Amino acid sequence: MNDSDRIEQLRRSANLNTQNHNYQAAIEDYTRLLELTPTDAQIYWCRKGAWHSLGNYQEGIKDCTQFLKLRPNAAEGYLARAAFLEITGNLQEAIDDCTQALSIDNSRFNYDVYILRGGTYFRLKNYQAALQDFNQSISLEPENISGYQKRGYCYDKMKDYHKAIKDFTQVISREPTYYKAYYGRAGAYFMLPNDYKSAAASDYESAARLSQAQGDTETYQSAMKWVGITGGNSSISDNNQIQRPVQMSHVVAAIFFPPLAVYLTVGLGTQFWINLVLTFFFTWIPGVIHAVWLVYNHDRS
Repeated sequence: MNDSDRIEQLRRSANLNTQNHNYQAAIEDYTRLLELTPTDAQIYWCRKGAWHSLGNYQEGIKDCTQFLKLRPNAAEGYLARAAFLEITGNLQEAIDDCTQALSIDNSRFNYDVYILRGGTYFRLKNYQAALQDFNQSISLEPENISGYQKRGYCYDKMKDYHKAIKDFTQVISREPTYYKAYYGRAGAYFMLPNDYKSAAASDYESAARLSQAQGDTETYQSAMKWVGITGGNSSISDNNQIQRPVQMSHVVAAIFFPPLAVYLTVGLGTQFWINLVLTFFFTWIPGVIHAVWLVYNHDRS
């Protein structure tokens, strides 16, 4: 097989492995390709995507750097490297790459660059610089809710709560089920005089319902805490409990050794001694039934 055929075969293999989410194999294919075509910038670009999928951001940075050596005027290269740098906590370097990307006449990526640089400034608590970037992102794509959401958080940190509320409301008007906007707006309402506390409670309730429906347990629990603080409808948690999955190890124990399953589920208490009696004095089966019932109802509560 000549080099040309081998290159084509490796390209097909890399593409197939990427499509199948077999990223480690794809990386091995791209690495072999680079041995044959070391100046092919596109291979570095593709490999950095596989590194990202595997969470190996340092290698992603290296591939972005190699890509930029071959294509120094590619704004997308600076944007991609900036994203890796931001993830790894190299915030000033990420800002520098974003600024370099904006210096290149390629408006196709400017929205994403402003969003990323604004978020990085936000992490550095440079809220004024972040605000300017989010303003730019909104001017470029006024229909995209991300800029309004991020600017809302920025206004909130700057204690300009009315403007924060306005931005979160803009998000909600376009995406009525976006619970993070309700949560953000509730926080801004809460910082205003008592006249706004009912609005805060209502938004926390909405954030709780929507985050629960969408499976975000952390936000749901936080929102429910604030529902209680603001005097909202705390019955949400009673009527719409998040159900935890039954632990299969408990079910297996319930079948093969019921008292152990009960002990693992509720500890050494009344139910344990009841199960012990049912298991060893009533021919095992009642103990199994009792253990399975207890595991299912406890684990799902």
